[in-house]
Amino acid sequence: MWRQTERSALIVVVLLGISARVRADTAVILGAGHVGNWTATGYIANPNSSTETLTVANVPFPCKPPMACPLNPVFVPPLGSASLTQLLTGEFTTYYATQQESSPPAFPIVRASLVSSTPLARSVDIPVVTLSRLMVANLSSLNFGGITSEPPPPCAFGIPCFPAHSTLVLGNIQRTDTAPTEDLPVVLELFDPNGNRVSSASLTIPYGETILIGDVVAYVGGPGAFAGELGQLRVTRVSGGALMWGIVYTISFAGPVTASAGVNLSP
Repeated sequence: MWRQTERSALIVVVLLGISARVRADTAVILGAGHVGNWTATGYIANPNSSTETLTVANVPFPCKPPMACPLNPVFVPPLGSASLTQLLTGEFTTYYATQQESSPPAFPIVRASLVSSTPLARSVDIPVVTLSRLMVANLSSLNFGGITSEPPPPCAFGIPCFPAHSTLVLGNIQRTDTAPTEDLPVVLELFDPNGNRVSSASLTIPYGETILIGDVVAYVGGPGAFAGELGQLRVTRVSGGALMWGIVYTISFAGPVTASAGVNLSP
């Protein structure tokens, strides 16, 4: 029976096209860098018994002239860790942490977050995803729940408080295959808790670019288009095959921030 099970498993592997050889991959860190009072921090942890070499840049592949994107190498010892903080605090963009070995061991653990100390200490994780998963998924839509838009609250003197709102970060992710580079046309749709479409808006993200919409409800529907905390935002790719990835950050009255990816692809 074991031989039959083993043979069946081998057939499944062949049919699915799964290779025993692991290929180099890239961690996609969407919307890192410096934005307002927020800056990015992060680390790489190596679960392997050999040194892991990665590069961190705003592209997932080696730079070639006339591209201006210096690669920052990161060497992580066996079962060791390395900080990414000094490499993620530049211009707001999407950063790519890319393995350099053609047949590397298991992909390392890559974590990133946004931190702020003004007007109070806060942090929120950035959902990290691998480029291989995005390419396989080829997402055509993203859905975000808990979309919030509230009027500015009455704040007591000396106590920080914030108008609750949701911020969208959306990227046209760069590829490493032979597919053509494409702009990303999308439509943003806002729904109330009963599933009624409140408003919509369209935009196009150039290849390789990352956008930030500070108050997505106001952007899609204008001020007062939606009031509450249980809205839903749907982002739909209108045409083409550009790789899409997005995160919504929602800030509450007291200041804490939560992050939500439009679909769960995080390792």
